[in-house]
Amino acid sequence: MKRVFNLVKSPAFQKLLVRGSIGLGLKGGAAGMQLLMFAAIARAISADDFGTFGFAFSLATIISNVGSLGQRMYVLKEGAILSDRHEDAALGSLVRESMIAVILGTIAASSLIWVVASFSAVELRGGMGFATAFLAVGFSLAGLLTHLFRSYRSLVFAFLPRDILWRLAVTIIFVTVPTVFGTLDALSTTLVAGGTLFVMSIWHLLLDPFARKSFSKAFSGAGVVQRISAAKYLWVTSLLPMIGGAELATVLLGLVTSPSETGMFFAAFRLSLVMELFSRAAYIVVGPMIARFSAAEAKEDLQRVMSQSVIAVTVPGIIIFGIVVLFGTQMLSLMNPSFADGHTAFVILAFGFLISIATGPIPAIMELTGQEGPLMRRMFITNIGYLVLLLPLVMTLGIVGAAIGVAALRIVQHVSLVRSVENHLGVSPTVWHPFFQMMGKKQ
Repeated sequence: MKRVFNLVKSPAFQKLLVRGSIGLGLKGGAAGMQLLMFAAIARAISADDFGTFGFAFSLATIISNVGSLGQRMYVLKEGAILSDRHEDAALGSLVRESMIAVILGTIAASSLIWVVASFSAVELRGGMGFATAFLAVGFSLAGLLTHLFRSYRSLVFAFLPRDILWRLAVTIIFVTVPTVFGTLDALSTTLVAGGTLFVMSIWHLLLDPFARKSFSKAFSGAGVVQRISAAKYLWVTSLLPMIGGAELATVLLGLVTSPSETGMFFAAFRLSLVMELFSRAAYIVVGPMIARFSAAEAKEDLQRVMSQSVIAVTVPGIIIFGIVVLFGTQMLSLMNPSFADGHTAFVILAFGFLISIATGPIPAIMELTGQEGPLMRRMFITNIGYLVLLLPLVMTLGIVGAAIGVAALRIVQHVSLVRSVENHLGVSPTVWHPFFQMMGKKQ
């Protein structure tokens, strides 16, 4: 216990807490704004329209992940390295070529909308399909810029436009517009969300002098192809969590159940993301540090950063889980009174997040330390099992079955990958490692 206490008291841990507080403030604000945004939307449209919007929102998220071609993690990793080396020309090429790759990739991936339209009760071949594709492009641009600016700009600059300002703008729109123009439908809701995000992303890009200057030069088609090729493993590993994520479960629910039940699950999942708030806040701080310490083979520094960050996020994660258990019904009712019946699914989803928090951000660690291959293979196996079981779970248990599938996959993947990280890096990312180490030394 003394070892753990000294770890928490160390100056390095205190410094990490300060930086983590900045990240927590951003992600906390983002989580708060997300709750307000979805609550404002849910109250401005009918329960069925909210379910249709949730279906389109989840489908756009999937399309964005497909179309991003692994460039998000690629620019975070390469951008941090090039920035440290002051290789401005190479960094400028990275900005241009990755941006073009993401835009073209997302446009191409939007063809999935018409595939889904063949099985969906939601009409996706007309305006709703266009709105979903537009939202997907907005997601892709915003996600790429956030990861890019994390590599060489401040956390505030990287996250504020997408996580706070966009959600604030959408919230204001859905609080004020319905009072003037009446109830909105799912199509107009999706267009508003996509349009504001697209405008915010362009503004975000133009705010950065370096990124703005990089687009004054012509981009190379061969360079774009090279960026896509270099990120191929990162692309695959970015798709696998999407396959096993709640987005696919939401889309599946939208295909086989009613819009209102789909909306209930969508609300429970979005609220359960609060569980990941502290973990994401820690990761945005330590992600570049993990890449640097791993490249430098600085094992002691790498273990210190991992242990300190996972301790800092697990304790509040436990507290939030208790709040979900006790007050989850009231939280869901804030979205829509009819969503209160989703409490059981909410608790199951939150438990899955809690276990993944305690094991550390393992998929991201493996992506940043050259373990894309093992990560891809493990996630492929577990996701196949998930896909086989998800449909029967949804058909028999509805949103509870979807929650069981999502939570079980998250737990199995994180716990099973712990040993892979330990063997490759010689360090452990879990919250229990410092305690096991302490007990081993006592023996």
